[in-house]
Amino acid sequence: MNEKIMQKLLKIIILLFITTQLFSQSLNDKWLGQINKGKEEYAVNNYSEALAFFIKASQIVPTDTTAYTYILDCAYKTQDAKAFFNSFDKLVFLEYESERAYSLAVKTCVEVEKDYQKAVIYVEAAKEKYPLSKDLLMTDILLYFKYGDYDTAKDKLNVFIEKFPDNEKAINLLYTIAYDIKKDYDEALKILEKAQQLFPNEQEYVKKEVNIYIETDHIDAAEEKFRKLIELNPFEAKHYYNLSLILYNKGEYEKSVELASKAIELDPDFLEAIFNVGTFFYHRALQYSEALTKMSPYQYTYQGQGRDVELTAKSFFDAAKPYFERAVELNTNELGAFENLNTINVLLSSIERNQQLTDPYFVDLENEEKHKVYPDYEMVNYQFSYPVNQTTLNKGQVGELIVEVKNTGQTVLDSMEVRLFQPFVNPMLAFNDTVSIPVLQPNQDTIVTIPIKYLLNNPSTVGMEKSEDAKNLIRFFITGSDEKYTDLNQIDILTGKEQLLAEKSDGSFSETIDIDFTPNAKAVNFLLVIGIDNYTHWQPLNNAVNDANNIKNVLLSQYEVDAENVFELYNEDATKSNMINELIKIKRELSDQDNLIIYYAGHGDYNTTTDEGAWVPVDANLNTDKEYLDNTTLLSFLNSLNTKHTFLIADACFSGALFVANDEMTYKPNNDKVRSRWGFTSGNIEYVADGATGEGSPFAQYLAEALMENKREYLAVTELISYVKFKVRNSAIQTPIGRPLKIDGNEGGEFLLYTR
Repeated sequence: MNEKIMQKLLKIIILLFITTQLFSQSLNDKWLGQINKGKEEYAVNNYSEALAFFIKASQIVPTDTTAYTYILDCAYKTQDAKAFFNSFDKLVFLEYESERAYSLAVKTCVEVEKDYQKAVIYVEAAKEKYPLSKDLLMTDILLYFKYGDYDTAKDKLNVFIEKFPDNEKAINLLYTIAYDIKKDYDEALKILEKAQQLFPNEQEYVKKEVNIYIETDHIDAAEEKFRKLIELNPFEAKHYYNLSLILYNKGEYEKSVELASKAIELDPDFLEAIFNVGTFFYHRALQYSEALTKMSPYQYTYQGQGRDVELTAKSFFDAAKPYFERAVELNTNELGAFENLNTINVLLSSIERNQQLTDPYFVDLENEEKHKVYPDYEMVNYQFSYPVNQTTLNKGQVGELIVEVKNTGQTVLDSMEVRLFQPFVNPMLAFNDTVSIPVLQPNQDTIVTIPIKYLLNNPSTVGMEKSEDAKNLIRFFITGSDEKYTDLNQIDILTGKEQLLAEKSDGSFSETIDIDFTPNAKAVNFLLVIGIDNYTHWQPLNNAVNDANNIKNVLLSQYEVDAENVFELYNEDATKSNMINELIKIKRELSDQDNLIIYYAGHGDYNTTTDEGAWVPVDANLNTDKEYLDNTTLLSFLNSLNTKHTFLIADACFSGALFVANDEMTYKPNNDKVRSRWGFTSGNIEYVADGATGEGSPFAQYLAEALMENKREYLAVTELISYVKFKVRNSAIQTPIGRPLKIDGNEGGEFLLYTR
């Protein structure tokens, strides 16, 4: 070969080399550009965009493993199984697979493709390549667990724990199988005991033991474990509180209070502990207070027990009061604390007044000159007179305590009086506790008549719980200016509740053969009316009070609603505290056969963050949720009522948040025997019209119209709702809503308002 040809070939080779290098550099730049773009998107969690860039990079340089590794991660996160396994196969071909790649492959099979058999293939392949991999062994176990083969998972877990005894995830999974799935409490306890040996300072295992012991009613064992928790963390308030609950249930009250007080010391805002300490003192006080009703007058006076028991009850009430006040301060919607405070205030006032009435007569009993010498007068006879043809005293009625007094001495007696008190106060009974006796000549007698009224519902009739055998006792004695006194006597006033019976109905046909749809005898209808115009901080309204009065009046005049069962709050009286108190009072009066109607007219508010509606009390500040009566509190209270029917009517903005979501519910007509829980609001989650001054809101106008124009024996709630909805929709830009409330007790019944 001549020299020229050789030079020419050399030039061609050099040119090809240079061209190849330039082309390779160009490919590398393109590949690197795609990789970098993918990494940028990956860094900000844009996995779909990152995946696209990495796939392009793998196409530019098919033998590079970097792109395939990123593709696995992005494909798993975006659930792109096809892209995942395509890249996984390339890595296997290039012999660059890893433990993590196999783990992700198994997860993709299970979570994305739902193919457990395929997952098993990848697990077995991974175990051959990485027999000592902890993660892959756990992946294998989790595969059987998710597939539902708990026995195999359990066997594999036991082997795994033998190899890796410090693996908490494995122990927790084994516990889950025993406790949550198998319900094998003995096995679960063995697992927890082993876990505590391995992790002696881990509280979670002790807590799980406690749960098992409580669930299986092994209270002593639970108590021991709570003490162990306190040892592990002596600064955790909840441990002391939980132990206090166990001791309380065992009757160890003082120790319970000591522990709950320790919880409060560690966490001054621990509401449950604060409430429970108050409840302990409160219940102890009630025990002593009710013990007063079980004493005979002789025990109360001459055996000297009455004053001691009163003072003990007072000390416990005084101890309980600040705890409930603190509970209300921490949670202004704590109805239980409000209720107990009402009771405490009433009973403390009663004890104080009783002591004033009985001082100095039933104290200092060792003074024989004062207590052994009987006065020159006596109570000859006494009786209680009920209204004509009645054996009970009903609301709004007046009975009479008739006392016959005689002057047995030789001197004229004046300044004598009958003193009356209740050992356990019933605030519904009203009477004068000090009644003067006319001047008595020697050997003269007289009759003293003392009216006792069973009050209608009103703001002063704060109720309290009484045991089933507690009586409406009134105790009384006679005293004079000589400070001597007669024996103490007592009467038990029987109170009742009038029930108006419905006329017999033929009933109505139903395909449900196991329920009699003949309407109930008319139950007692209770009515709570709240109307607010004159707000302190909110814009005044024009018609709320007038609307509320109109609805009340039409119900009183045309329907079976009686004045004695009406509770009312208007303007300055409609504070949040008073609203809650009225609800508590009504709860005391209701039986499981009674009905409750609530009508609210005033401002409403809606918190978009919490998705919570609320009523706005008269003195509430703007944008101050804690000062409102929120739907959660209101519905929680209504949920606690065991009424036959509850019907809530709200003419307020944003009141539609009270309801269940389903509006497609059907109800049997005339089905008065089945319970119902209905609500009817003037609008959905929206502003509603108040109306021009004096004209009433559109909602209230048509509600009153529907009630007044009904001429039949009864008006069904669903008919009332349909009428008002149609009328309001055609006259105002708002959408009334009538649906079941978000509370229990709705059985598909129908509330019937009977006419008079």
